Amino acid sequence: MLAVLLSMLLLYRKVEFSFGKGFKTPSIVELLEKKDVINRVMDKAVRNKPLTYRQRLRNKLISRYWYVVEYTFDSYKRWFHGQAARYKGIAKVYAQHIFLTIYYNIK
Repeated sequence: MLAVLLSMLLLYRKVEFSFGKGFKTPSIVELLEKKDVINRVMDKAVRNKPLTYRQRLRNKLISRYWYVVEYTFDSYKRWFHGQAARYKGIAKVYAQHIFLTIYYNIK
């Protein structure tokens, strides 16, 4: 699924892949390197192996813009109950999210 999505996105321009620490798996990192995608996945510490200074700095730089995205979607869910679709069909759900985005920008 991720490979198909990345191949569709790469048709237009060079893509940055940015996700939280849960996506830092060897298979995803390998797929991103193979598809020549900029890897912006945060590093994750494991037991008895803390992050290096460079990894902590990289995580901090990624999180500077990552929190804006998370805050927006969290507000979306809290204020407008945007976690579930109220309609059936891609066009109707798309329209619902467009209206929610307009409401969010007005508020």
